[in-house]
Amino acid sequence: MKIAYMTKWVPKLSETFILNEMVQLIREGHEVIILADRPHATDIIPGDVERYGLMDRVIYPKRTAGNLADLAASDPGISTPLALRGFLRRSGREEEGGEGEAGPGAEGGAGRMAGEAPGLGGRVRRRPARRARRGMRRRVIDRAQDVALASRMQSEGVDLIHAHFAGWAPRARMLSRLTDIPYTFTAHAHDIFAEGALTGEVVETMREASGIVVISEYNRRFLTKNVPGLGHSKMKVIHCGIKLDEFEPVLDDEAMQIHKEGPEPDRILTVARFEPKKGLEHLIDAYGRLASEGIDFRAVMVGDGPLRPGLVDRVKEAGLEDRVKLTGAVDDERLARLYRTSDVFALPCVTAPDGDRDGIPVVLMEAMAMGIPVVSTEVSGIPELVDHGKNGLLVPEKDPEALADALELIMGDPGSQDAFGREGREKVERDFNIVHTVEELLENWESILRDRNT
Repeated sequence: MKIAYMTKWVPKLSETFILNEMVQLIREGHEVIILADRPHATDIIPGDVERYGLMDRVIYPKRTAGNLADLAASDPGISTPLALRGFLRRSGREEEGGEGEAGPGAEGGAGRMAGEAPGLGGRVRRRPARRARRGMRRRVIDRAQDVALASRMQSEGVDLIHAHFAGWAPRARMLSRLTDIPYTFTAHAHDIFAEGALTGEVVETMREASGIVVISEYNRRFLTKNVPGLGHSKMKVIHCGIKLDEFEPVLDDEAMQIHKEGPEPDRILTVARFEPKKGLEHLIDAYGRLASEGIDFRAVMVGDGPLRPGLVDRVKEAGLEDRVKLTGAVDDERLARLYRTSDVFALPCVTAPDGDRDGIPVVLMEAMAMGIPVVSTEVSGIPELVDHGKNGLLVPEKDPEALADALELIMGDPGSQDAFGREGREKVERDFNIVHTVEELLENWESILRDRNT
């Protein structure tokens, strides 16, 4: 099968679940091309990107005159502003009966505004005209890109278009209309939970899709409730998966080697993007409580993001500089070392003020696959991975006291650490193995293609 993947950034460290999926498809002999909006600026490149030549598979749509030439060649009757507007309407970019991004009467209105009498009022009224022309140009260029991409996909024999995140699904729908290639997409977290995410365009795209993948039962319930007419049958729950061979538990003899210099403080690891929905400020407050109770520990927080300066200040204000370290982003090798030398993994996810929240964090899967007991919260789909009291502990969100108590409980009971670690590994092997999740994905796509051909 040949699949065209649509996403915004390639490669992106916080979206390794997309890389894992594409790599597993390639390993199984399927062809993958990647339609990305732009490269992601990073000095840390996951090893699989080079190993499987992923960057050689990426197509970045170019905003060039060449695309406009492709557009004109595809529809010679768009050389006038009125014809351009007709093209935009035919392509479905503007809402039926709506004003569109350019505003009411974009072409005629622009001409009338440009002809206003001089003076302050005339100058002010020209600004909407310029915005209208820029809006028109953006939409024409977008359509030019779609036409060029559609031609490329048809010539390469693409079987299916799959977008990651609901916000990219409308672009997949447009390409599907131009090529008659079916499209599906995966709904994750911010793309459906954040305030304003479920726009009219996104909802209509959901209804037209050949299939929707959701990464949790929680997501399916959420969309069933918030998108009228979108039934359970159209949505397939397929968890994100990880490559288990890269996350092997630490064996007892290895653990002894790590601790050979004698007893050390318990080590708590967190890996996350530093953003509101991760709840990291509550974790630092929990660390303050542990320190005030005389509990010896060391914590490492791996990642980066907009909240980093505030988190650094919070650590200093709590007097935790000798206990809590913020490392920034790290490469795969160093991250593996941190996993192997940690006793507990903590990720106190919350619902952000704009409604955004996590789906099922992949880093929790990685930690559990390594046999590390985890502490997290009851947010979103996390309870589908972490069985409270069996393979980890869950606490209410935004509750530093409960978080500190859970960490203290695990750190004070080596027997629980071992039991949670074994159960966690088994859960990930059973339900979050990338080999199995990609098998489910392929079965879903094959069913869609069979139905179209009958």
